Amino acid sequence: MARAANMQALTSDIKRQWPGVTVYGIGDEAHKARASDHNEDDTAGSKAAQSDPDGRAEHRAIDIMIGKAFTKADADALVARILADPKARGRLYGVIWHGSQWWRSNGWARQSRTSDPHNDHIHFSGLAADDENTATWPAVAVKRAPTSSVEDDMTAKASSIIEAWGVGDPSVEPVKWRQRDEAYQAEDVAWRKRTDATLAAVLAAAKGLNTQQILARIDQVAAAESERDAALAELVRASQSGELTAEQVLAKLRDLLPAQG
Repeated sequence: MARAANMQALTSDIKRQWPGVTVYGIGDEAHKARASDHNEDDTAGSKAAQSDPDGRAEHRAIDIMIGKAFTKADADALVARILADPKARGRLYGVIWHGSQWWRSNGWARQSRTSDPHNDHIHFSGLAADDENTATWPAVAVKRAPTSSVEDDMTAKASSIIEAWGVGDPSVEPVKWRQRDEAYQAEDVAWRKRTDATLAAVLAAAKGLNTQQILARIDQVAAAESERDAALAELVRASQSGELTAEQVLAKLRDLLPAQG
């Protein structure tokens, strides 16, 4: 039992594009009861739909099964690419998929197929005259739109900024800002210590003042500083996890950090 080289080439390209996909060839008992390209030619008692003069037993139909490795969306796209490619159509006798069928004999016009609609697999029948064609099937490959040079440049810049952020390269502006913020935090610790000392002196020297108002104001300033610190810490986390792009990091830093004259 052998598969025509033409359809073996299609099988190989499909399996290369979708590893793990299931592809059947030889027909079951139902196929054997009628003329089908799943039945091998040059075989006594076999009802092959086509044959060639080489004398070798070959089947020239394959079924591409829908599953995790090859989805309905993959099947829709593959059938569309195959039918849109004149060279691919030139190697085929017919295609059946999801309630539709296309045959060389009717000029590849779509026909409805309500009986045995092939909802769980694509059926490809190869052309007997093309049995020996071992060329690849370019229409199988998924075409991916190339990225523009601008997109590539932006991606490279973003990657370099994120890497510089991680290693602390001082030549990159966001790193300068981070170092500036670290200096702010150190200054903030010193400020808090000075504030505590001043508060103690004020409370000791001015027992008649409203100390609750003084404490409330100090707490208010400290809370604002803590909110900024928390926001910066969250920004660092989001940039390292990839949730924010380098450009988004820059924008948020401008909002959080005061401008320097």
